[in-house]
Amino acid sequence: MSQEIQRCISSVYNAIENYNTCYEFSEMRHWLLNSNLGRNENYLSLISQIDKQKKLITRNLTQLSESVDDLEVLINHSKHLVQLERNKDKQFAKHYEKYHIKLNRAVNENKM
Repeated sequence: MSQEIQRCISSVYNAIENYNTCYEFSEMRHWLLNSNLGRNENYLSLISQIDKQKKLITRNLTQLSESVDDLEVLINHSKHLVQLERNKDKQFAKHYEKYHIKLNRAVNENKM
């Protein structure tokens, strides 16, 4: 699941990068460089705010990506503890097997 989340995060990163070359940004840069708007404090402030927002989004995506990696580690640790308990406790092992038979049946029914 974390790989799927990481792919989604990467697609957002890519969308932000593509946004830099989209029509709206091209037009904003054009007016910034080729008109009096390049000296207009309100327009310059707006451009600055857009840059800050893109940096904030990128920083939050990086944090999200790292959090997903941390989550993956915790999930794997949980799986490991379940396997240790399964190997140690025969009652737990029976319950584990019954649960996974039910789970696999439900998954297979949903595929149809």
